Amino acid sequence: MLKREFFIFALSCLCLLSTSVVFAEGHRASLERALEQVKGRTHGKVLSANTVREGSRNVHNIRVITEQGRVKRFRVDARSGKILNQRPGRHAPPPNRR
Repeated sequence: MLKREFFIFALSCLCLLSTSVVFAEGHRASLERALEQVKGRTHGKVLSANTVREGSRNVHNIRVITEQGRVKRFRVDARSGKILNQRPGRHAPPPNRR
């Protein structure tokens, strides 16, 4: 009886793990698509990107620096790929020169 219970437990854990891996892979692909979308829109270089949970949805936060030296921040819905808003940027600090 104990073997059967252990087998059911192990199988349940495996199912949960595989579901998490599928979600993580889809989530990562979605972030990659959002990065390409924002880079295409700004023709800039990505400074940082992360995904956060906001209420019931995942949102990608992406910061880019444009060719003009402005930092722009974008929020992209992870499910739909829609840009939720673009936050005003600021000029990047000048590089340290010695």
